[in-house]
Amino acid sequence: MQTMIPNQSATRRLQLSDESARQLAAIVIVAALEIGACKDWADKRREAALKRFTSLLPFEVRTPLPLDRMATISGRAPLTSTEVPLPATLATEVSELIWNYGQARRLATIYPLAKGVNLLPRLTTPAEFGFVGASVNLPEMKPAFDTVSLEAQKAAGIIRVPEELAEDQPELFGNYLGNHIARHLAKFEDKVMFLADGTGTYNTRKGVTKFAIDSGWLQQLAAGATSPQDITLADVRNLRAKVDPEVLADSAYFCNMTMEQRFVLFNSSAVQTPYVASTSPPRLDGFPVIWVGVMPLFDAAAHPGQAQIAFGDMSYWRLGLRQDMTVRVSLATNSLVDEIRLLPIERFDIGCLGAKSVAALQLAAA
Repeated sequence: MQTMIPNQSATRRLQLSDESARQLAAIVIVAALEIGACKDWADKRREAALKRFTSLLPFEVRTPLPLDRMATISGRAPLTSTEVPLPATLATEVSELIWNYGQARRLATIYPLAKGVNLLPRLTTPAEFGFVGASVNLPEMKPAFDTVSLEAQKAAGIIRVPEELAEDQPELFGNYLGNHIARHLAKFEDKVMFLADGTGTYNTRKGVTKFAIDSGWLQQLAAGATSPQDITLADVRNLRAKVDPEVLADSAYFCNMTMEQRFVLFNSSAVQTPYVASTSPPRLDGFPVIWVGVMPLFDAAAHPGQAQIAFGDMSYWRLGLRQDMTVRVSLATNSLVDEIRLLPIERFDIGCLGAKSVAALQLAAA
């Protein structure tokens, strides 16, 4: 099973390789021809395009039924969509692009999901160790566990592409699609990881901030402090006391980059500089500050109850990935619009394995 785990020690991928870009373009063009797109193309052009782009695909994803045979099969209903698995190398490169654009894959621990429900053990009461005398009976040590359930959830989005496909420059077309897919999947993974609120919008999943608040791992601002500009240095320092001391060594702050304009005001003089922007990443009281684009913006407006900052060790969170990505290609439902709809699909889930591993700074409720 392909788990799409990128090599995090490798150079950051900025675009698909030429071969993978050609393959992605070929998948879209061949699938589009298969379902009857590009009706204004002459038969000769369609046949040439089908032959050319099919030859770019690995055998396992090639069109199983050429167009000239599809029309002759008795009783076969015309296809309106087709779903194609991405070749392994292409799927890996798209995964690396997602890693480049988002934070969830960098910060959480990747876990390959099997089919169905995956039960991960979570230690709730550890065994205690100590000195013992010679020739004495040791009491039985029974650590306590519960389980975290991960079940792959389907995530997808619609990309609309004009039927005038870029058949002459498949590398550019494929790279455009690859980056578009990766950027939007990365953003959604980050939203689920940090902002999921337990509602139907997120399939009842709870992300880092909501999970911390519901678990009581939070620092809430004093009554009336409902704006991000009300956050004080004492607030962000007190947040560190809400996580287990054992996670402090690898902890960091997680917030939107616009919070920097608040952090710099914590520096009261040339010698009192708790926030240092010159390091990479920036640091607050020595702890790294990781910018997460989906976290709430800094502004002067009131946002009662909003989780503005998270702090802790994100490695205790799991991002489960189940299978290779697929792309579903279909025609536009509006017959007056000459476009093709792409539906990139991935399946993932999230879960927390560490109590008090990440806490949230919440604005006052009123």
